[in-house]
Formats: sequence, C-alpha cells, structure tokens
Amino acid sequence: MKRTLLLLPLALASCGLFGTPSNYDVTGTLTGTPPTAGNVRLALLGASLGGVVNANVPQIDVSLGNRGVFGVDWPAAPAEGLYQVIAYVDTNSDRQYNSGEPRTHDNQKYLVYSRGGALADLVGLKAGWNLVNTSTTPFTVTQPGRVTGYDLNW
Repeated sequence: MKRTLLLLPLALASCGLFGTPSNYDVTGTLTGTPPTAGNVRLALLGASLGGVVNANVPQIDVSLGNRGVFGVDWPAAPAEGLYQVIAYVDTNSDRQYNSGEPRTHDNQKYLVYSRGGALADLVGLKAGWNLVNTSTTPFTVTQPGRVTGYDLNW
C-alpha cells in the first residue's frame, strides 16, 4: 500500500463521550504536558498515511476523564477512509482543531473505515472498522471491535 499525502474528505456524523472509558469504541490515555496553555480537546479527524491532517473535517470534541483517560465512540454513519484521534490545545477557543494548533504526536495508529471489496482485501482491510498500525514493518491491520491502548503523548 503506497503511503500518500492525499487527503481524504470525510464527514463525521457523530461521536461522543458516554459512561466509563471501558465502554467506548476507542480508549486510551493522554500523557505528558501540553506545550502551551489553553483548553485541551480531543478530535476524531480525517487523516492520511503521511500524517497530514484534513482540518476541514467536522469534529466533535470530548472531555478527558481522570488521569488523562479518554474514550471516543465510532461515528454513527462514517464515511469510508482514514481517521485518527488526536488531542490538541484549542488556542483560539473555536472548539475544532485548526492547522498549527499544538497537538499530540502521531501515534502511527489509524482507524480505517472500509466497505470492503477487492482492493481493501488486498491490503488486509475488512468491511467495518480496522486498526492500521504503521509503526511496524510491515504494517499490521486488525479488526479489534473495540480499540484499547490508543495512547496519545504530547
């Protein structure tokens, strides 16, 4: 699979924070100290394998739990494509990630929603949500159902 900087236009229908983190589709811990003062928010963004973020994707922010533990649910009607959960400092208080705002490091884990098909099968994607870990060579693709350990670091 070629690594490209092609940005994927994605639309998010909804994501939210309900109950305890163990009940969410994606959970993890945010560690480190934000590089600047401001409200820290989480966003589920459209992304590319090159790490470039499509900041034009509508985002829903969620609050951090105790000790930096967070949880995010899958969008109700996701567009096919790559997503990544990030934490960022909302320096202009507009409640959405804007290019240039301080954000967490790329954890090299991508959440990919696929409708399946021959091309998806070729790279190991199945219909539904997939976790693609690009920190390994070759990269790995799994279909975990719920994603745990999706940790973020400043």
